[in-house]
Amino acid sequence: MSGREPAEVPLKALVIAVYGLPGSGKSTLTAETVHFLGKRGHRVEIVELDSRLHQLQRDNAAGGDEAFDAQLWHDAFRSFLSDLCDAARRCGSATRPGEPGVVFAVDNLYYRSMRWQLMRCVEA
Repeated sequence: MSGREPAEVPLKALVIAVYGLPGSGKSTLTAETVHFLGKRGHRVEIVELDSRLHQLQRDNAAGGDEAFDAQLWHDAFRSFLSDLCDAARRCGSATRPGEPGVVFAVDNLYYRSMRWQLMRCVEA
């Protein structure tokens, strides 16, 4: 060992994926944590898939019918990933070195492939 301290790696943004069953408290936990961190001066953003999906369903509902539409879900998921990457960049550029901004990605993310896409998005 050389006795040198390891180089500090500047953190850009911390992305926390909050996923679980519907009604399990994901949004409640996230809102409380955002409030806690925000009071301490941290830059925090929330990106939720459900809100995008519900908005697309309302915008495209024919006669009040909000039946599941796979294409709308895919559109909402793409929007979710895009917004997540944008939020990570915003939080990363608006913070001091060593104090990353925090982005919460909130959804069911029940398939491993969905979580993999999320990770791929924020690692870029």
